[in-house]
Amino acid sequence: PSASGSESLPSATASLPEDRLAFQVRALRSGDPKSVREVLKQPHLDPAAAGHLVPLLAWDEVCEQAIRALRPLAPRVVGMLVDSLLDPDQEFAVRRRVPRVIATVASPRAVSGLMLGLEDKRFEVRYQCGRGLALLHRRHPDLPIARSEVLAAILRELRVDRPIWESRRLLDQGMEDPEDPDALVVGRLLRDRANKSLEHVFTLLALILETEPLRVAFQGLHTEDPILRGTALEYLESVLPVEVREKLWPFLELDRHRPSAAPRPHREVLDQLMRSHESIAIQLRRRETTDSDSSSDRP
Repeated sequence: PSASGSESLPSATASLPEDRLAFQVRALRSGDPKSVREVLKQPHLDPAAAGHLVPLLAWDEVCEQAIRALRPLAPRVVGMLVDSLLDPDQEFAVRRRVPRVIATVASPRAVSGLMLGLEDKRFEVRYQCGRGLALLHRRHPDLPIARSEVLAAILRELRVDRPIWESRRLLDQGMEDPEDPDALVVGRLLRDRANKSLEHVFTLLALILETEPLRVAFQGLHTEDPILRGTALEYLESVLPVEVREKLWPFLELDRHRPSAAPRPHREVLDQLMRSHESIAIQLRRRETTDSDSSSDRP
């Protein structure tokens, strides 16, 4: 119901004659943004109200506050959150946003739910589940994540045709969590420019490979320097499973930069890649500045 169609609600901070939970539920279901926000900003929501918070994830006007309100409750309702993620009849906006809540729960149930989400038909659900797993893995590296399941998910992503690979976009672009952006492979420098299909694959690769060199290699692929790109490719050749490399390579369109010399020892390639990190960052910042100047010159 709209605000005009609902009865006036008392302030969330007023002295309430009614049961606390009943008040919270009544306000959350009111359809009035002000009343909803007053409840969402309360520090200790009743966990029994969580089921009324989940539908608010689909409401753009309050979804960020709903995510913040759900996170403290998430460990106690992770099963319900996973059910919302995996329910094909649930609103798409809920299913693509709830991984940001599940990813705060350091439990095998959260991991298994996000892993199942990697099989979803909608790319943005899979993308957000991948990000959630990457954040969980970064913060809680002892949580087990099955390598075989990750590899299977990566190979599924690589089985699409090029038009689909290149066309993927996010409806929630720009709504990512601001905290710890460098916990993800894409990092700050490429957050708005990287191909989303490629980013998602590298996010999943970071669950089974060392994250920092993978991030540098991912960034190196986006420079215009053939030596830096060649080093990135040489590193990837040395660490990617063969079946992943064979399916990924055509999407990179960088075969011409593949080193023609005999393969070098992995340690030597890794050291060169990490030494090139600053040069890669300079290249990307320079490109970002150039792109920004070009945009500002357009009428």
